[in-house]
Amino acid sequence: MKRIALALLLASTAACNDDFSQGWRIDKTRVLGAKAMVDGDTSRASPAPGEAFHVDWFVVSPGGSVPTTWRLTACRRADGVRTSQCDGPSLAEVSGAGKMPTVSLTAPPAETLGDATHLLVWGDIEKTNVDYAVMLQTAKNGSNRNPRIDAADVLLDGQPWTAEDGVCEGALPSVVADDAKHEVALVVRESNRETLDGGRETMQLSHFTTAGKLERLYSVLDGSDPAIDKALSVPWEAKRDVAPPAGGMVVHFYFSLRDSRGGMDFATRALCMRPQG
Repeated sequence: MKRIALALLLASTAACNDDFSQGWRIDKTRVLGAKAMVDGDTSRASPAPGEAFHVDWFVVSPGGSVPTTWRLTACRRADGVRTSQCDGPSLAEVSGAGKMPTVSLTAPPAETLGDATHLLVWGDIEKTNVDYAVMLQTAKNGSNRNPRIDAADVLLDGQPWTAEDGVCEGALPSVVADDAKHEVALVVRESNRETLDGGRETMQLSHFTTAGKLERLYSVLDGSDPAIDKALSVPWEAKRDVAPPAGGMVVHFYFSLRDSRGGMDFATRALCMRPQG
């Protein structure tokens, strides 16, 4: 089975040649990331010792979200090692089925955590092994908040793009499969970039689609970039060889926005691609 360490997923995928690997193409069910949220303050990604939190996993497929099965385990992560390993017994074990795998946890008290800086959530989602390190809010780590993608932050050819799903006969934006290039963009708000080491967090946006061709897998806003809202954009080509039917076909797009310390947010958009003529 394929193993995915989510903290390294984007970097390792991007190391490949995008034209060869087409890591941006969703042609099967895939796990695109995970998001930790403190109960009562879901904007915070770093639970303090003793706090309840949950981790949701972003799973997608060519036809949108689908029922998924999972088995997940949480433990204290062994720090100072190259690979993700547990340091001590399991804190929780869950299994289930649904459209969004999730696990609810309570961070151990400080006396149990010792000098641990992260908890590790790992397991199996649809026959793919995954693991995700949850940063703990401690004096050493500080705190971390999840970035946020608002409805108005996603743009198609410079216009607000809010349709998350639908049918071609509905209100989806429409394009023609004529090999034309369209601009897909997400505005990264300065409010999402927390201060870190004298600068700001680096933000990495990964973009995926079920049809057509994206120019690349990811875009980056570096921590040294100016403190302003900035649109990260990528060209998407409405390939004519997709050959949509006369009534058009729904094309799904998925976005994963990750900060330097594991905070994440996700977004889904859709459009209708129609044949020429």
